[in-house]
Amino acid sequence: MTGTTRFGFELRWADQPPAGSDEQRTNGGLVLWLDSAHPWNSLEPNARPKPLEWTWLDLLEWLGDSWPALLHDEGYPADSPLLPHQPASLVDAIRRVEGDEPSQDQLDWWAQHNLAGAPNGLGLADVVLLRLGQTMVIGCAETNARVVLPAGQVLDVLRQVGDELAARLNGCEERRGVRALRRWQDRATRSAAQFLRFQGLPADDLAELAAGADLAEFLGYDPHSPQATSLQMAARSLRQVVPVSVVRMVTDQIRQAPAMLTPELDTLSREASEVVVEVLDKHPAQQGYHAARWLRLRLCRKRERLEPADLLGRWKVLVVELELPSSRVEAVSFWGHQHGPGVIINPTGRFSQTMPGRRATIAHEICHLLLDRDTELPVGQVNGLARRYGHEQRANAFAAELLLPGSVAALASLEAELETQVTALTDQYGVGRELILWRMYNHGQLPASAHLRQLLDEIAPHQATL
Repeated sequence: MTGTTRFGFELRWADQPPAGSDEQRTNGGLVLWLDSAHPWNSLEPNARPKPLEWTWLDLLEWLGDSWPALLHDEGYPADSPLLPHQPASLVDAIRRVEGDEPSQDQLDWWAQHNLAGAPNGLGLADVVLLRLGQTMVIGCAETNARVVLPAGQVLDVLRQVGDELAARLNGCEERRGVRALRRWQDRATRSAAQFLRFQGLPADDLAELAAGADLAEFLGYDPHSPQATSLQMAARSLRQVVPVSVVRMVTDQIRQAPAMLTPELDTLSREASEVVVEVLDKHPAQQGYHAARWLRLRLCRKRERLEPADLLGRWKVLVVELELPSSRVEAVSFWGHQHGPGVIINPTGRFSQTMPGRRATIAHEICHLLLDRDTELPVGQVNGLARRYGHEQRANAFAAELLLPGSVAALASLEAELETQVTALTDQYGVGRELILWRMYNHGQLPASAHLRQLLDEIAPHQATL
């Protein structure tokens, strides 16, 4: 048996040692488990899963061909119009919701991430692996299973299965078996060669970014690590909103940052992750509120004013100010075994150029550092990017609750003189007018007054989750 309690395989062989043709060498029974279900296996009368008999040379071929994508490909296909919670429902969702067939890129992604494509012709339940930062989501719509595990752990399970299959082909001479064995054995070399393909950037942008240097080395690529580096993710995320020249400014700053020891932050991160597990079924904003309330209690500061920058200093997080020729980037948090954790603040950002906005920006990045370092990409999302997986909504809500508790805003919303209350809260908590009004609206105990609705109508409603 190979795997964890939530995901794994068991292969049973009729002949030991293997003999015969390449296909005969890999004939055997396979049991796949995902949570408490066995999506590919029927049950015996004793309720034990019945091994699926097949030529598992198919699985070794799939593992060898798909390995670079499983190692490097982050998230859904770039052109996907939908981001379903259940990875195994992607193709059906596109057909049902969009009323269209998936694009070729989407179908290629599906083929490389769907384990059911390995045993050709069996029509098995789709079991799809979706890489999200340092985690792997494994989904099966048919059994309604959705398992989230460390990506390295999942890849190690697949590696052990591949090694077991490859061992049965040692000494094989037939063309198909030789090719499958070679593809498996050279997967690391091919993954390194295809590394740039999964960076989500045009070749011209990558060449300009590296400026003549070896790009893989420039981005800190480690062929033995399943984790993307902070440099890789900074380049991928920032390029969506700013020119390559600005991306280079940020990556150069990250490259200069040393790896930091942050024991207090590490302890708080572990505790915060356990706290958020309690509300993972809630909207991302509710998760953010919950985590910020916990942190305030943990710091014994239930209703007092908190200074986000002081927290970063106390936790030994590197903070760098870098003036960028773009207001679309507020800040970038980064982490990993090579650099950080740290936060780069752009003093010319749309919000971070004011003190209330700067405090909100830092509070937002604190959420990424607390909750996303062990699960998400090694660079906090950049303000202005599409909120693909809810982490930005969670960080916005966290920042709002950390800076101005909802209970305080709710009490203030009951007072007759709203303008007086807004001014008082601005002075006491150091937050902007817009944040205060939205906090009053979203956390007030009574329906919003006509005056509050009028004040909200006068500002842009882009912080509705505050």
